[in-house]
Amino acid sequence: MEAIQGSWMTEEVILLLVKEKRYDEAIRKYVEQKKFAQAEEFCDAHKSLGLLTTLLTIYFDLYKQCMLSNRSSSIRAKQNDAEQYRTLALRLMQSHSSKN
Repeated sequence: MEAIQGSWMTEEVILLLVKEKRYDEAIRKYVEQKKFAQAEEFCDAHKSLGLLTTLLTIYFDLYKQCMLSNRSSSIRAKQNDAEQYRTLALRLMQSHSSKN
């Protein structure tokens, strides 16, 4: 798998991670590629594993990382990224709160 890490074969990497039951890493790959809808669909399809909570945690972690970044040259970009992750987390909670 190391041979294809970082390559253009993101979907293949995700499939391998799932096959190896490394679900958290698979979700992170979706998020890194900004494939947020696919990440949520994946988590939703595997409800019994509690992956929606994992996705929510990833969004919160990324939000915190963006907010704690001290690089003055990219403060505005980090704030925009932080807002994006906050919005994704809120939407995820709202869309699944009534389903449980």
